[in-house]
Amino acid sequence: GRHGAGSASHRRGDEPGDLAEARLPERSARRPSGRRLRLREMSPRHVQSMLRRMGMQEHAAAFRRDGIDGSMCDLLDEELLHHALGVISQPQRRRFLGWVDRMQLSGEVGARQPTHR
Repeated sequence: GRHGAGSASHRRGDEPGDLAEARLPERSARRPSGRRLRLREMSPRHVQSMLRRMGMQEHAAAFRRDGIDGSMCDLLDEELLHHALGVISQPQRRRFLGWVDRMQLSGEVGARQPTHR
């Protein structure tokens, strides 16, 4: 079984099979009104979904393990991403922090909220 005690192949919990069950619909980061979620409204599941969209799905397990939600993303910096969460690639750390910055800006100023599509 997949949930058995002695699973030698379970390195980090990021096997392709684990991702499929955690995958969310494409519009997961929107509220029913169509307004984008603010960073602090995002659950750990939303953050993991964004990691996958940024091509950083191999880190979803570490974020899930530590329960990183949107408000915790606010507190992350390059050092924490690298040492606590294992994001070794500097371009990936920059991409993630850039996303956090953009989310903070759009959440605070209310910038770029498309009401119709």
